[in-house]
Amino acid sequence: MGSLALGLLIGYIFGGLTFLPLLAWTLWTVGTRDAYNTQEEATPSVLDKEADAEFKDWGAGLGEDLLRELKAKHVPDVASGYFAIAQEYVPGGLNGKPPERTTPATGAVTAMESPSVYQSMYRSIFDRNKTASPTFSPSQGKNKKTRNVFYIVLRYALGHLMLYDDSEQVEVRHVISLAHYSVSIYAGGENIPEGELWIKRNCILLAPRDSASAVGNSKSYYLFSDNCSEKEDFYHAMLRSQESHVKSTVGPPPPLKFNPADLIKLVQQLHASEENFNTRWINALIGRLFLAMYKTKHIEKFIWNKVTKKIDRVQKPSLISSVKVQKLDMGNMPPFITNPKLKELTVDGDLTVEADISYKGNFRIDISAVARIELGSRFKPREVTIILATILKSLEGRVLIRIKPPPSNRLWVTFEVPPKMELSVEPVVSSRQITYGVILRAIESRIREVVNETLVLPNWDDMPFFATELNQFRGGIWKDE
Repeated sequence: MGSLALGLLIGYIFGGLTFLPLLAWTLWTVGTRDAYNTQEEATPSVLDKEADAEFKDWGAGLGEDLLRELKAKHVPDVASGYFAIAQEYVPGGLNGKPPERTTPATGAVTAMESPSVYQSMYRSIFDRNKTASPTFSPSQGKNKKTRNVFYIVLRYALGHLMLYDDSEQVEVRHVISLAHYSVSIYAGGENIPEGELWIKRNCILLAPRDSASAVGNSKSYYLFSDNCSEKEDFYHAMLRSQESHVKSTVGPPPPLKFNPADLIKLVQQLHASEENFNTRWINALIGRLFLAMYKTKHIEKFIWNKVTKKIDRVQKPSLISSVKVQKLDMGNMPPFITNPKLKELTVDGDLTVEADISYKGNFRIDISAVARIELGSRFKPREVTIILATILKSLEGRVLIRIKPPPSNRLWVTFEVPPKMELSVEPVVSSRQITYGVILRAIESRIREVVNETLVLPNWDDMPFFATELNQFRGGIWKDE
């Protein structure tokens, strides 16, 4: 995720921020946003020889053991788990509890299959009627207690939810066809913050798409689980099942998947050297977040807005009268952090850390520039519009990151020495390429000048991690008034 900040480096064409402040900022501000991204899925039946050969080409040099681990895993044809089901919404579910199991020989009650799933939500709510079968129908009369926990099996091929008493799957109690229901997360009609989607009080809601076409009872079903992670898994499993059983006009959109070749490149970089074994975990985390978000529109828009604002604020080369962002490509690799060290941490909280940063992801930004061409006193100056493709092929440097003593509310970032940058500035107009050597050299020179002016010692760039827009005194973390 934070690796997407590389986009801002291109903002340095006309002044700028570095990708490192945005890396930190992105981790804090969009860390709660969920983007459902996953590796290309394949089963042995569809992973044919041609695809297998292509996978080996991607992973050349990784070694057979590592390559086997990276292959797409078999996708099961079922998903299953215990859920409390009701036809009315009660925060946390009705007062059910998971079924108890007995040993065949003695009849003694044994521990349930997954004791952690319901141990808090259903503990001590009622004494189970051992002869009763589970039901999601409301109880009648004064006794409102009911055992409404089912073992649910989702069969992808059929698009059906099969409801059993327990994991033994002896007798089907109910069948729900997902084709007739929309699937969503429900909290009683309230808006759900992103960070609270899977809490215990919320449920998976199956609502009839059309009461006229719904089979049997057309009421909605509310599925509760005490296990937040399993609830998410089952929700996505139902959406995936609907992909092939629901018309595209009403069905869920397909998940946004990353390119498997990009994952292979990430793994190759992670295992390129044993010297940086201790930082492999953080680079893998940053890389996985990058792959989850690098194709999303909101990240592209975020980088787009940041670069546009930077271009509007800073002085442009004399040959350029206006610049507009046309297109962004986030590249295929995140930055890598190696050799991190704690440089200083004083008693008053002055912190400085350092690390080597390496990037080889081919970040690209296309900009529209209006250039003024002067061919001498005998010719009238003229303006031409060109499309410039600026590609950051690689970057290497030693970075310092500092948090000053209170009340400072921001990170300060700089390079110890000018970083090594491999840039490519190419003019492109539609499908034709044109050459304006003076303009290209001016733009590339400006990129390097601005990096040195703003991001190399003694110059530092800043990125706030605590907002103060609503405070009387800005730029710090203060005691409450």
